[in-house]
Amino acid sequence: MNIERRRAERLPAGSSADALTEERRDQLDDIDLSWCPAWPVEWQRALHLTR
Repeated sequence: MNIERRRAERLPAGSSADALTEERRDQLDDIDLSWCPAWPVEWQRALHLTR
């Protein structure tokens, strides 16, 4: 996996959200829709404050 290789080389790996399989993303969505790390941080903060 490209992300794992970049981390092993101590390079910026970016978001690992895209590394998840669609099945795993669906499983996480079933648990809680707000887990999604692909959403901007500002949006996640606003959701948290709204809750």
